[in-house]
Amino acid sequence: MICGIGIDISQIDRFKSFDKFSKERLLEVFSKDEIEELARKKTDNSSDFIYQFYASRFAAKEAFYKALSNALVSLKVTDSTFSFKFARQHVQVIRTSWDIPALEVQWDKFEEKIGKKLPDLKTHLSLSHEKIHSVAVVIVEV
Repeated sequence: MICGIGIDISQIDRFKSFDKFSKERLLEVFSKDEIEELARKKTDNSSDFIYQFYASRFAAKEAFYKALSNALVSLKVTDSTFSFKFARQHVQVIRTSWDIPALEVQWDKFEEKIGKKLPDLKTHLSLSHEKIHSVAVVIVEV
């Protein structure tokens, strides 16, 4: 059963400054694995790809935050809230077979934050890029 949907669109140019951020500052938004993946890809890809990478991951985290917040309300799991900053630090975009993006969520961190055990939630992620924007859609189901 779908219990939460989130969507976010990010303007790619907005992320041009991220390339100059220190690793510590990037870790406020992205996971260590995401930063390492980008570092590996930087040598083989254009700067446009790098900015798409930042924008799509950011959009995915924002869409997840919206979808999970919606799911928790619709499931009446908790009245506790958490910030987008908290959410983005405990979810990352990974690549599965055929290079399909997916979310890896540290569910235990969310349970600690809200003080309740969550039902078995599954996430679905879709990313897309265009010259100017990256968009992400996240569905949370139980």
